[in-house]
Amino acid sequence: METNLRVLKVLVCEVLIKFDFLYLGELMKNVLFIIVFLSLKISAQDHLSVISGCDDLSLTIESNARNTLSFISQDNYHSELKDSIERPKKILLKEDKILYEEFQNLFPDQISTHCIRGKQYGRGQTEEISYCSNRQKIILIGKEESFYIFKLDAFEIDSYILFNTLDKTIYFTDNYPMIYDHGKIVFDIGYSYGGSNIINYYKFYKSEKTEYFELTIPHRYTIKHYSFIQHPTIHLVTELEKLSTSEKSSERNNGCRKLLMIN
Repeated sequence: METNLRVLKVLVCEVLIKFDFLYLGELMKNVLFIIVFLSLKISAQDHLSVISGCDDLSLTIESNARNTLSFISQDNYHSELKDSIERPKKILLKEDKILYEEFQNLFPDQISTHCIRGKQYGRGQTEEISYCSNRQKIILIGKEESFYIFKLDAFEIDSYILFNTLDKTIYFTDNYPMIYDHGKIVFDIGYSYGGSNIINYYKFYKSEKTEYFELTIPHRYTIKHYSFIQHPTIHLVTELEKLSTSEKSSERNNGCRKLLMIN
């Protein structure tokens, strides 16, 4: 009987020891996982040039083209800026009546002071549009490359219309269009109707194919700065910033920022 009790005690001790080692092993696994997780998180933050507080950043993208978006380091950002090119100069927002007469002679019944008719391109598709409204006013302000540029004021919307003479198609932008590469690419960067910040572009080819790219940034963030880079083709680097909502003056600019490259 005594021998059986000793055997039982030994078995119980072995079970307890095994349990302790199993528990310790699981505990060490968890500790190791936490250490690795923190290490990865810190490394990722260093790589993405993130100042704390950017966890809620989400980018919405719609496109029919292949693009590469990457968060870059501070050093890479400044290195890219060395190859930046000058932005196109903005045309004075004044009606050009002589150019308007030229357009009406070449493309009658397409775009007038209160009416828009013709092919419209949007999000990969072309469709016929035709509407008029006395609540909108359209003026022709200039021409760049193959585009007539119109200013549209309507329903508290301040936007622009491009008429491409090559494909006889109408394109809309929320901001003044920046035309590069001899009319092969048009950028639309800034505020969008509704308050969000956007980075959009149209890219044109000799064929009828047109690429579009639409990037929407949350309301809490703003485009602090952006530059166009020519190396070898045109791409864009931008600094996105989220300002702190704190009322303390010492914390107002202690938000976060991310450096983004799109090509």
